Amino acid sequence: MCETKKCIKCNEEKTATSEFFKKQKECKDGLSGICKTCSNASARKYRLANLEKARKSGRESKNKHKDATNARLRERYRNDPEYRANEIIKSRRYEESGKRAKNNAKPETKERTRIRVMNRRNNPITNDADRKWRKEYHDKLKNEISDSYIASCVRLRKCELTPELIEIKRKEICLIRKIRELQES
Repeated sequence: MCETKKCIKCNEEKTATSEFFKKQKECKDGLSGICKTCSNASARKYRLANLEKARKSGRESKNKHKDATNARLRERYRNDPEYRANEIIKSRRYEESGKRAKNNAKPETKERTRIRVMNRRNNPITNDADRKWRKEYHDKLKNEISDSYIASCVRLRKCELTPELIEIKRKEICLIRKIRELQES
């Protein structure tokens, strides 16, 4: 017959195994006097009563072990195909849920973005580089007319466009641009 043990909180008799009682070296049998159910309920009650303290402790622990945790997760992502697949699915669900957009709409996120943009604009090196890139990109786009742009002009989906229609619309857009340039000069 299996040995039983009585919980000192709920007074229920349970099998004296690590399935029902937490391990504790100080006790004679190596198991705590309180069952796991009562212990978990007590911990939950304490956490709710001291929520700010518990959150602070959790943040500190997370920051303390951040590098080790990240390294462990990166290694698991590389070596465990099932874990990788689940992470990809979770990432896609998050994208589809629109939570990323909601998080980016938060005032603190907007403020961080505004500060980052202002710092970039006020830095003369990045400002010149950005200006140069924009000019090159604008010149490149000026001569290039994408199928997506043509589809939006004709109000059709890209897959519905025929090669003849694309070519005719490209020529039309080029002519309109040349006419505008002549009118401006």
